[in-house]
Formats: sequence, structure tokens, C-alpha cells
Amino acid sequence: YAAEGVDLATITITDNTAVLSLIEGKAGLIDLLNEETVRPGGNDKAYVYKLLNHVGTDATPLFKRRNDAEYQFGIRHYAGNVTYDARGFVVRNRDTLPVDLVQLASRCGNGLIKSLFSENDLKQNVGRTWVGVTVWSKFRDRLNELMTSISAADARYVRCIVPNRQMIPGVTDLKYALTQLRYAGVMSAITIARASFPNRMTLELASERFGILEGKRGLLQPKEIKTNVHNLLTNVLKSDQFSDSLDDSSKQPFVCGSTRVYFRSGTLEYLEECRLRLYENKATMIQCLFRQNEAKAKLSILQKEAKLMQQNGKRKSMKKYKSFRKTLSLIMGINHKRRQNSKLVKERSKKKQGRRRSDSI
Repeated sequence: YAAEGVDLATITITDNTAVLSLIEGKAGLIDLLNEETVRPGGNDKAYVYKLLNHVGTDATPLFKRRNDAEYQFGIRHYAGNVTYDARGFVVRNRDTLPVDLVQLASRCGNGLIKSLFSENDLKQNVGRTWVGVTVWSKFRDRLNELMTSISAADARYVRCIVPNRQMIPGVTDLKYALTQLRYAGVMSAITIARASFPNRMTLELASERFGILEGKRGLLQPKEIKTNVHNLLTNVLKSDQFSDSLDDSSKQPFVCGSTRVYFRSGTLEYLEECRLRLYENKATMIQCLFRQNEAKAKLSILQKEAKLMQQNGKRKSMKKYKSFRKTLSLIMGINHKRRQNSKLVKERSKKKQGRRRSDSI
């Protein structure tokens, strides 16, 4: 944060530097144990005596109770006070092979193994430990190599929590689980994340990613990038959720550094939600326009088909009408002839009746 020019508010957390210095620092627990291990006649009692006299000051987390034994010392760890019994520390810290194993290897029938363990070396080196080859120093070197490898990788950790002391399935002791989270440093990590800026992003990426929220894409000038990103995020975050915190320097939802922008907890999620909502609205508009054009195309096709159907229908109806007229005219002509024929028949019948009357008279 200091390199980026960001003023980070003071966060009250438990500092474990004193314990680390006590264990790994100069003339600390590791150095004194290695010294006592390689010293002729070194023993556990002398190690605890040196530890309490050389390191045991008021500023260190090392302590000793009045009634403690000569082999015990205590450390105020982050998780609480822990009392250690130093019996066997010096012997276990020696990186030496057992005498029986060395004697057996020196008398082995295999020439290669026998050459590695000669009786002269056995007499000179059995029980001796050289500086820098103790168990604790080896463990520290391997731990440093592991931390170097982890730092070079993008590591992810899974914190395993024991649900209860009885190892009963389906039962969770909340107090016990919370104690594990607190002692493992998870609660402090959450406190730091909430009080500081857990999310960060380069200024270029922030401008490219959230510039669409104001209808802008990309950057104008590299010199104006910090001002552009600050104005962009300020305008976007002018809502009920962040309106009060924008004016408070200790609660600002974001801070722009020289190359990065830092977000408080919840700010980046809100911006991503706004961006996703905008994309959804734009996608809906695109779908509407596409469906509108598709519907218009279908409508024009239907209109053309309707006109063709109407034209075809008119032609067919005209043909039917003409055929109907012809049929009707034929029917009317037949009826007219029938009427004429009926009139002629009636006239002929009347004439015949007149003739018959005249003949009778």
C-alpha cells in the first residue's frame, strides 16, 4: 500500500513477530539448541538455563513460572500460553546414526556399504554432530525451500476444521470450531480483509472492464488513467449503498493507487453485478431487435402470400361467377322457352275448343 501511495487505516491485530523472532531469530530457540547440541557435554538442563537467561526478558513472549521444573519453559503463542518440557531436546536434535547401525554397516559383506562406514570413522564421529546439520536446522532449511516454492506458485489452501472432539459424525461443536478458526488466524485474516482492501485490479483493467457502465471503453491517455478511473467509479457508485461512504476517507469503497485500484469488501461484487445487469439489458435489446426484424420479415412474406391468395381467389371467383352466369342464363332461357311453349299450347287448346263449339252449332 505504501508503494502505491494508499493510506491504509490502522488495523488492530495480534502481531506474532515477537514469537517468530524468539524461535528463529539470532540467539533464539533454534540457535541455542543447535549450540547446545554440538557442545561437548551439552544437555537439556543447560539448554533451558541458557534460554531463560539469554532470551528471557520482559519484552519476549518467553516465561517461566516460579514452581516450574528445571526442564520446562513457556511461550506466549498467538493461540495461548504453551509450556514445553525440554527433556530429550538435545538428543533428538543430534543428526547422528545409531551406533549399532554404524557397526553393522562397517562389517557388511557389501564392499560399497562397508567403504562408507569404516571403523576409524566410527570411533571418531559416533555421537558427534557438526554445526548446521542438526535436525532442527535441516527442518528449517527444508521449510524455507517449501515456502520459496509456494511463493513462486499460485497456491490455494483448504482449512480443515474438526467438528467435535468426540469424532461423532453429524455433530458440530460451534464453540470448538470457532476456537480453531481463531487460533489458526482465519478470524484475523477476515478482520484484515474487511478493514482493508481485499480486492485489487490494475487501472487499465478497471477502465476496460467497467468503462461500459458509463458508455466508455478503454483509456484516453495513460497520464489521465488514474483520474479517469476515479471519476468513473465515483459516478457508478453514487447509489444508496455507497453514497455515505464516498465522502468518508476511512470508509471509501475504493482507492486508486499509482498503478492499481483497491476495493473494499463488497465493492467489486457490486460493480460486477452492475456490469452483468447492463449486459443482460443489452442482450435483451439485441434479442428484441432480432425478433422484431424476424417478425417483420415473416409479416412481409405473409402479406405477399395473402395478396397472391387474394388474386388467385379473385380469379377463381370470376371464373365461378362467369360459369354461374352462363348456367343461370341457360336456366333462364330454358324457362322462357317453356313459358312460350306453354302459351302456345294454351292458345292451341283454346282454338281447338272454339272450333268444336262452332262445329256443334
